Amino acid sequence: MINTVLDDMATILKRLLPWLDNAYGKAYTLVSSDNYLYPAAHVAGNEYISLLPNDVLGNYLFFELEDPSTIVPLSQIRSTTKFRVNLVVWFNLENIYGIIEDKILSDDIKEDIIQALAHRFYPNASISVSEIYENAENIFKRYSLKQVDTQFLMLPYYGFKFVLDVIERKVC
Repeated sequence: MINTVLDDMATILKRLLPWLDNAYGKAYTLVSSDNYLYPAAHVAGNEYISLLPNDVLGNYLFFELEDPSTIVPLSQIRSTTKFRVNLVVWFNLENIYGIIEDKILSDDIKEDIIQALAHRFYPNASISVSEIYENAENIFKRYSLKQVDTQFLMLPYYGFKFVLDVIERKVC
């Protein structure tokens, strides 16, 4: 259900945002051997890749699913499901714009993402943005940033966390 919605969203956002290198679906919280929490994308079998800021993934996004989901009654016998989802987008402004002086250009990226989220071609869900975070400590709040090289948490690297309300169009 929600995994299909998130995969569809990732595919559409990748198509609509030409500067985006990688679009992952639902991220999983894993624990490293040093007991650090980090977001990870499932690759295959038991293989996962870390989604913490680095210079390998390029400009990328992933989704975090919040608990709980909510059942939304439509009638006495029909309902749908509402999910709270975080869309995390991390990027290098120099890769998008060349040499940069400050973070003002990040506003253009934020507007591109908001426009892409407003796109009407998400087949399985309706989406609304309720909050936007820009501070790296807030974007990656649920993870251990101590293992991230601090160069990836400052300009030219930048990011957003969009808090989304996603209502599944599939009626139960």
